Amino acid sequence: MTNVDSACFFSTRKIGVMDNSTKKEPRNRLSKLLLPETSKFTLYYYRSKDEILKEQKKTEDLNYFIIHPYSLFRRYWLWIMILMSSTNIVFVPMVASFFGKQIYIGWTVYNVFVDISFIVDLCLTFRMGYHHGSMEAILDLRKIRNHYLKTWFIPDLLAATPVDYCVLILSTTLGGVDPDESRHLLKITNVFSLLRLLRVFRLVRYVNNCLERLSVSMKSFLEVIYNIFGIYLICHWNACFQFMLATWLDYPPNSWVTLAGLVDKPISVQYTRAMFRSLCHMMTLNYGSGIPKGISEQWMMITSITVGSVLYALVLAKITSLQATFNTSQRAYEDRAVMQHVCGDLLRNAFGNADLLFLSKLLLVVEFESYQMGDVIIRPGITADYMYFIDKGTIMVEDAGVQHKLIDGDFFGEIALVKFSKHYIKVWNLSPSRLVCLSCQAYHTVLQDFPELQGKQLSRRSLAPQRGGRT
Repeated sequence: MTNVDSACFFSTRKIGVMDNSTKKEPRNRLSKLLLPETSKFTLYYYRSKDEILKEQKKTEDLNYFIIHPYSLFRRYWLWIMILMSSTNIVFVPMVASFFGKQIYIGWTVYNVFVDISFIVDLCLTFRMGYHHGSMEAILDLRKIRNHYLKTWFIPDLLAATPVDYCVLILSTTLGGVDPDESRHLLKITNVFSLLRLLRVFRLVRYVNNCLERLSVSMKSFLEVIYNIFGIYLICHWNACFQFMLATWLDYPPNSWVTLAGLVDKPISVQYTRAMFRSLCHMMTLNYGSGIPKGISEQWMMITSITVGSVLYALVLAKITSLQATFNTSQRAYEDRAVMQHVCGDLLRNAFGNADLLFLSKLLLVVEFESYQMGDVIIRPGITADYMYFIDKGTIMVEDAGVQHKLIDGDFFGEIALVKFSKHYIKVWNLSPSRLVCLSCQAYHTVLQDFPELQGKQLSRRSLAPQRGGRT
């Protein structure tokens, strides 16, 4: 073999290696989308990056396809399904009521695409982990399947199944349909299409799941938009159902649609009058365009006013709740001032006769956390990055099988300020508690301004004796 041939030989081998690596890269990127992401929410939930890496390794080691509930793929997928669900539950009743005289190809294509997306989502749910309360993410396929079958599988299945298209295809396949029967069949398919409104339950679940990952301010803002959309949606459904009732009865002479002369009006005029009538029933609790004549319209108005009364009460309650939420920042500032006053005693109890200026600077960097009874604060094996001071509550510390009870004024986790290590104790709440937290990073940042204290404060013996166990 000549030098030229050998050069060509080695160059093709190198290209081949590069091709194999490039084939693996998309797979690795896809698999990373299914693992828990590193974000503010996951850092808050798992409390450290090391715990997130452990969760990623745990998910990666599973020998089956699974989507972690805190993965990037699930976050993006939820927002896509929220967008599809929102448009679907708005346009489905509108098309069935105001556009129900014929079949529109564009709407049919879009509806089929959304139906397929919901069927895919239904299948992915059996492979999508979930979390329950303060428990860790559930990734066992059997538990995921049983949980979904016992909760939302039936409503989701009814919402995802295109029953109207199945009825339409079955009727046209069995034989020819004359014009009168086709009009009646179209009414039936419009009614069955309303099963898609069950997707509102999935929309609520997905929106709540996305809101819990946001900051307090962004969450409050989106909750306002979310509630306004909910009020509009209920009034929108009521308007569509009232017009659909008149359409189903073929516009009787005493119907409000006939009396208002809306039978042959443009759809924009029909929807506007129907929405006005719905808002009069539900928001102002009056008859709107007059007293209903037929028995069916009377029952429809009774239902509208009843639902409107409940909706009115819920709106007032929600406005009060949102007003309290908007004042959270001011209350948090006031609470922080009070807590810093209380924290002085806690820090002096822990650091003994430390420099007052040093303690005052520590007060500026402490954090505050609240826990419920039964919450686990420290698990064995996690990185020690916080020291905790008990302002109020009862804490249990388990060290090598020996349990110690800590009360107001005690502290634990001081090893985080002494050296980089991991916890070998377990700490959990025996009652609702309020803790003051001092991070290792913040402590050493303050300590840099006090070089004369570094040797003393980094010595574990300099800390005041605690009434709890080792940490």
